[in-house]
Amino acid sequence: MTEKDIESKQNKAFKQIDDFIKKIQIELHAEIFPEEFDFMSDSFADAAIRRNGTNPMSEEYTTKINSKREKLGVSNLDSSGLPTDNSSQIYIENVIMKHLLEAFQESSNKTKLKNQINISSFFKNNKNEI
Repeated sequence: MTEKDIESKQNKAFKQIDDFIKKIQIELHAEIFPEEFDFMSDSFADAAIRRNGTNPMSEEYTTKINSKREKLGVSNLDSSGLPTDNSSQIYIENVIMKHLLEAFQESSNKTKLKNQINISSFFKNNKNEI
């Protein structure tokens, strides 16, 4: 296998990983922040209200959602019930990144521990020969 073949296979694998992570981001975003997709279920009347800058959702619902968003460090929805920035997307990216880093670190620590065990047993089994 040539260097070019290896690079091509790596690029293909990285694209698959990127696509998979994007899919997870979309699904997790919809799960954690469903309020950002409420407008998709608007009736004609709700859509007209929202276009005029008013959130058709109840005040109780809006207060509950904004409280959740504040706890997560994400900006509140605007007066029409729509996000004002991409802070929720950044939140999701950070959650996924944190998980990946922790999983990688855990995997790395297991490999290091396994290598240490192998080295320790080598010295233990061969101490008479050293």
